Amino acid sequence: MPVAVRHLNGWALGDTDPPVLGPGDTFRVSFPDKIDCVNSTWSGAPVVAFDGAPVPGAAASSNSATWGASMSVKSSQAHTAPTLWADVKLPPNPDLQDRELAGTVTMQVRYPQAVGPSNMQTRETTVTKKFAVRLSKVNAWRSFRTFWWAGLCASAVLAGMAGVGFAQLAARMKRDSPPDLVESLDTPPADLPPDELARVRDEARAKAAGEDEQDRAKRPWERR
Repeated sequence: MPVAVRHLNGWALGDTDPPVLGPGDTFRVSFPDKIDCVNSTWSGAPVVAFDGAPVPGAAASSNSATWGASMSVKSSQAHTAPTLWADVKLPPNPDLQDRELAGTVTMQVRYPQAVGPSNMQTRETTVTKKFAVRLSKVNAWRSFRTFWWAGLCASAVLAGMAGVGFAQLAARMKRDSPPDLVESLDTPPADLPPDELARVRDEARAKAAGEDEQDRAKRPWERR
């Protein structure tokens, strides 16, 4: 359903996060740079600049963790390398529809770094990443996500209704079937002579007992 809606609305599918994007939506830029910080703790102050004409109303934000003079963490958390990211919020300007935007995000990163076995100090670095996004209609991602969840909920409801329908059908077929239509393989026919019926029942009991012994032999940890 969401794929059909995307095609019907002409929403472009790009190599971005999220893949469907329009004016008024937010997309994420991930940086290839790595830092060595304590417990994946860092804070970023990004600035976005677009190639060519500026985009009034666009803004960038990122992680805003805080820390004190010391941190109590496990030894495995003393040196971590989290992925650095920045979110770019586009204005809901219809003039940006069906356009491709390119630009650069520059971000100042602050993070605590372990020094020695029990000390740490705050360090800073600057990371930069270029991006290019294809825009569709206004709030395309928000609309796409709404249709996605609607389709998922509708599928769950239909699956539940189908399960209930099959259960009711099976119960009705069982109720409407003649009682002697299906006969258990372990139940001997009722029209056998008494002696033959006793013999068949004795063979069935012996067979069941032998199968039980074989099952116990396969499970030597079980003892009587």
